[in-house]
Amino acid sequence: MNILFAFHKKSFAFYRDASLLVDSDIQTEKISFNWDAWSGYWHFVSFPYDLKMSEIKLTSSDTRFVVREYDGKSRADKGVGESWRQLSDSETLKANTGDMKALFNRASVTIPLNTYASDNAMNANWNFVGNPYPAYYSVERLFADGLDATVTVWSPDLNNYEYYTQDDKDVYLTPLTAFFVQKKTSNLVFNPEGRVAALPRETQAASALRSVDNRQVVNLLLAGEKASDRTRVVFNEAASLEYEIGLDAAKFGSPNAEAASFYSLDTQGNRLAINERPVADGVVRLGCVLPAKGSYTISLKEKIGKGIQLVDKQTGAVCDLNQEAYTFEAEAGTLSDRFELRS
Repeated sequence: MNILFAFHKKSFAFYRDASLLVDSDIQTEKISFNWDAWSGYWHFVSFPYDLKMSEIKLTSSDTRFVVREYDGKSRADKGVGESWRQLSDSETLKANTGDMKALFNRASVTIPLNTYASDNAMNANWNFVGNPYPAYYSVERLFADGLDATVTVWSPDLNNYEYYTQDDKDVYLTPLTAFFVQKKTSNLVFNPEGRVAALPRETQAASALRSVDNRQVVNLLLAGEKASDRTRVVFNEAASLEYEIGLDAAKFGSPNAEAASFYSLDTQGNRLAINERPVADGVVRLGCVLPAKGSYTISLKEKIGKGIQLVDKQTGAVCDLNQEAYTFEAEAGTLSDRFELRS
């Protein structure tokens, strides 16, 4: 839905997945949101107004649901397992996206990001925020407007998380989706120029991740019969082996027990979705959580033109990933010391 004119209505209803791009004025006394929720799935939603739990209306009396808000301070103080808090019927889910009517028109929006100190940098400064517009929004535009932190987004298609940095092109947030940002220095700025009414056909798949400057970006895929995941290693001599906010991204555990998880490990054993580091000894430990016994494949998302080997320490196999994918058999569970990536 692409609106390019002013209109006046007593009430206006916005439906999930509609993309509304307004370059004039909406004048209405009431705006309602209709959200179709899928059974058995988590939905990451950013409402542009305060929402009283008691005012949520359901289309079926048999529906059961819970609403949780993210607590970045609790994660900083207690660790990743203490991040979510369930809201009671008497509470209000607070919006942090500014004036509702302005958002439906053409105003820019600045969302302040909080800083939460932690003994572990992986748990510091996490904010759960949202795309304030009822339109697709360019992630590339967020970085162009000053964002210097990783964007972590829940993917309903993968039933798992995706991770984006300034290396990612042609990636868009869906209308009013909520996502995670680990603050480095900047706040989050949304300018209306970043909105699009519909996704270009070529961007509807996950974007290719590119190597730029003197950084070598290695994008790895793990694929099984029913579950898959991806992770990224970036070789950058200006980076550190330690976790760095703005370069590295902590791996989030999926609430879906049937999802696979693929990650690298730093020197402290932290699980990373994005691991930006110097070459050092050229060895990067890889780990994965496999939901079921079976056959799995590790491959490069795109060829990088340089020697990248995968070593299976259990079998002794060495695979040049630029030439072929590597297939292995494994039981369900966590593999923390079987695979190494060698540059």
